[in-house]
Amino acid sequence: MTVHTSAHHRGNFMAKATIRRLLGGVLAGAVVTSALVGGVATAAVAADSTCAPVTVLAFRGSGETNLVPAVTTSAGANYAYAGSDLITNGWEGPTLQRLIGQFAPEAVAAGIPVLGVGAPDAPHLPGYPAIAADPTEVASLSASAQAGAVAAELIIKKAKSTAAASSCAYAPRFIAIGYSQGALAARVLAQLNPIDVVGVVTIGDPTQQPNAVGNVGTGAAGDGLLRWLSPHFGDTFDGVYAQNTATAALCHAGDPVCDFGWTSIWRVATGAYENHAYFVSEADRAPTLQAMASLVSDARLNPVAAVSPALAPTVQAAASALAIEGAPTVISAVGSQSADPLVTYEFDFGDDVQTNQTGLAFAPVRAAGEYPVAVTVTDLIGRSTTITLQYTVAPAAAAVPKASFAQPSILVAEQAPVVVGTSLPLVLQGAPADSALTAMLVPTVSASPWDAEPAFATQLADGWQATGIAVPATLTPGLYYLVVGAETGGWGTTLVTVMPAPTPDPSPVTEPPVTTPPAAAGTPAPVTPVTVPAAGQASSTLNGQADAVTVSRNAANTRVTLTGTDFSLTLGGLNKAGDAIVVGANTVLVLEHDGSVTVSADGFAPNSEVGVYLFSTATSVGTATTTAAGTFNRTFAVPAIRSGPHTLQVVGLAPNGSARVLNLGVRVEDAPASASVAGIPALAVGGVNPGGALGAALLVLLVGLGLTVVRSRRVSATA
Repeated sequence: MTVHTSAHHRGNFMAKATIRRLLGGVLAGAVVTSALVGGVATAAVAADSTCAPVTVLAFRGSGETNLVPAVTTSAGANYAYAGSDLITNGWEGPTLQRLIGQFAPEAVAAGIPVLGVGAPDAPHLPGYPAIAADPTEVASLSASAQAGAVAAELIIKKAKSTAAASSCAYAPRFIAIGYSQGALAARVLAQLNPIDVVGVVTIGDPTQQPNAVGNVGTGAAGDGLLRWLSPHFGDTFDGVYAQNTATAALCHAGDPVCDFGWTSIWRVATGAYENHAYFVSEADRAPTLQAMASLVSDARLNPVAAVSPALAPTVQAAASALAIEGAPTVISAVGSQSADPLVTYEFDFGDDVQTNQTGLAFAPVRAAGEYPVAVTVTDLIGRSTTITLQYTVAPAAAAVPKASFAQPSILVAEQAPVVVGTSLPLVLQGAPADSALTAMLVPTVSASPWDAEPAFATQLADGWQATGIAVPATLTPGLYYLVVGAETGGWGTTLVTVMPAPTPDPSPVTEPPVTTPPAAAGTPAPVTPVTVPAAGQASSTLNGQADAVTVSRNAANTRVTLTGTDFSLTLGGLNKAGDAIVVGANTVLVLEHDGSVTVSADGFAPNSEVGVYLFSTATSVGTATTTAAGTFNRTFAVPAIRSGPHTLQVVGLAPNGSARVLNLGVRVEDAPASASVAGIPALAVGGVNPGGALGAALLVLLVGLGLTVVRSRRVSATA
C-alpha cells in the first residue's frame, strides 16, 4: 500500500461534489447519501451516547426479529433492561437479549450504549436483514451479513461525525457482538474497519477458527461451517485473528454452525440445531460476560484521544473479505481518522471515481485478480491524504464448497460382514493421499448416509491400509453405511453388516445339523428374458413363473430398487468421472462405459452364488456370494458393451431353492464430453439428498452474493 499526502485547498469542493447513489441490491441496497446516513444513525445512536468511549454493536441471528416482533423499522422500539439504565432499540434479538440482560446491571456496563443493527426500512435501503435461512445457504447468508456490516459502518461513521462535531475528548470505539449469522456480520465489520472496531465477540460463529485465542466453550476446537466449506474465505476470515482486534468466541460442541465437519453433517441434514441455542444456562453466560466485561473495561481504561484539529486526515481503507468476481466489492474508508466531522471521501478505481461523505464505495464488477483503488480523504479546509489500496477479487471457483454431499468421489470397496470388537478392512479408490480421513458407521435409517447420527467415528491413523478400522465391541449389530470423508472434501460410502460377537457356551452340547437349501453348484447361468423389459421397467420370475415386482427410485435419485415377494434388489453406481449416477423420473438407470454399477439385494439363498449379466447377448458383469442372511452387495465395472438399451439381469436361488431371475431395462452410454464455463468444471446435479435443502444449497456458488450488479459510471466533481 502506497501513501501520498497533499495539502492544497479545495474551497467548497464538498458542497459541489456529486454524492454518488450506490446500488448494491440485497448487499446494503446502499443508497448511501448523506441524508440517509443521518437517518440511519439518528435511529440507532442514542442522544446521551455522543461521547461514550466505547459502544457495543449487536447483530442478531438468522430470522430473529426485534424484541417487539411487530416492529420492523430500522429505528426499532425502546427496550429497557431491568436493573440498569440501558435502553436499546430492540434489534439485538432474543438470543443476545439473554446475554445483555446479565451484562447491563454490571458496573462496567454503566453508560455504555448497546445498539442493535436494525433491519432495512425498504429492500434497497441500508440495514441488516438477518434473513431466515439454512446455515448452508452460503450465498444468501453472506449477502445478508455483508449488508449488516455495511449498515454498521454507517452507524459508526455517524457516531464519529457526531463526536467530532461535539468536540468529545475521546474518539469513539466499538465492540461488535454477533450470534450465528450475526457473528459473520461482526467478522466482516471488524475486517472492514480494524481501527474503530476494537473487539469482536461471536457466538455460534460460522467462521470460527479451531482453538483460536479467545475461543471458549465445549466447541472451542470446532471449525466454522463457512470456514470448512469454503477454504478460500476461511483463510480470509482467519486474517481477522491476526489483526489487533481482540476476539472471543463461544461455541457448543455439536453446534453444526461453529463445530462443523463430517460427524455433524447429519445435524444440518435433519435440522438438529438444539446445540445452536445459547445463553439458556449459566455455563454459557459466564465466559461470554467475562469477555465482554474485559473488552469494555479495557476500552474505558485506555480511551483513544480525539484527533487534533491541527492534523490532516489519516486514511484507513479495506475491501470486504467476501470480494468475488461477478459482484461489486465493498470498499470502506470509515476507519479513517479526522477532527473534521464532514470529511469527503474519494475512491478512484481508474475507470470509475466515486465521491461521498459516507466512507463507503462499491468497486466496479471485476474479474478475479488484484486491483488498486486510490482512496483520498479531504477535510473542510482542503487538507487531504491519499493511499492506494490493493484489493483481491476471488475467482468464482473459490466459492464452490469443497464438499458436494450429493456426489461421492471416493470408491469404498464392498465389505464382508464384520464382528463387533474386530477390525474392518478398508480399501479406497480415489482418496487423496495427503488428506486426513474420517471414517464413520452410520445407521441405515434411510437411503441417505446423512440422515442419522454416526454410531461410531474415527480419524484414520497412519497405516490404516494395514490395520483397518477397529469396530467397537459396544457397537449395536446391524446394517450400517461405512462413510469415509477426506478433509479436502471428497467422500464415499458402502454398506456393511456388523455382526454380534459369538457367545461362548460354557458347556457345549452337540447340536443337531441345520438343514439349509442347497447352494448353487457354481455361478447360475444367464436366462434369456422371454419378454424384454423397456428401460426403467422390470420383470421377476421364480422357477420360471412370473412374480410381481415394482420399481422405484430413492429420494436422492441415485438408486433404483426392485421390490417383490420376499426380495429387494437395489442398483446404482458411478459414472466415468466418479460421480453418482443420476436416475431420472422414469427410473431409467444409465450406466457409463468405464464407470461402475453397484448391486445389492436380499431374499436369496444363504451362501449361494449369484450371477449378474447384461443382455441382449449375455455378457457377464460379475458374480457375488450371498451372506448367511441371503444378502450381497457388490460393485462391478461396466463391461465393454455397445451403447444403447440393455437388460441387466441378476440370477440366483431363492431361500427355498427355487431359481430367482430379476431383469431391469437399463441403458449403457459413453461418458459425455467434459464441459466447463470460464475454467470452472461443470457440476453434476444428482445424488444423495441429505435432507432439507442441503444437497442443493451446498452447490450454490457465492458468485453474486445475491447482488444486483449495476454498471459503474465515472463521476467527477467541479471545484
